[in-house]
Amino acid sequence: KGEEVSIWSKSIILDSTWQAIRTLTGDYFMEMTCGSFMFVKWMKVMGVDVDMDDGDVYVDSMGALLNPEMVKIERGGCVGKEALLFGHIYEGDEGGMVKFGEIKVCEDGFVGSRAMVMPGVRLENGAN
Repeated sequence: KGEEVSIWSKSIILDSTWQAIRTLTGDYFMEMTCGSFMFVKWMKVMGVDVDMDDGDVYVDSMGALLNPEMVKIERGGCVGKEALLFGHIYEGDEGGMVKFGEIKVCEDGFVGSRAMVMPGVRLENGAN
């Protein structure tokens, strides 16, 4: 999506509020389901575009929900333990702007444990 907005804009304040609610919910309820089919269903409810036709998407990281509306995971996609999928990045050198970008894990793509995926990244079919 490639959008840039001020760090003090309404959308950033709303996003920060959403992050606080998501963190509270995740820390107390959903973190124990990481790596299960139930967690992938939770991701879909939160706004992640997940291809669940075959049920073979595997996600073992709460960090995949940092910006759920910016993440797409296709069939066979895998996100390892403690991986972070950032749909936004703060850039202080441009007057406090926040840049957004979609993250796409294509068919059979793999994000390793503790990997960091930045905005605008696309893992092609079978890539890791």
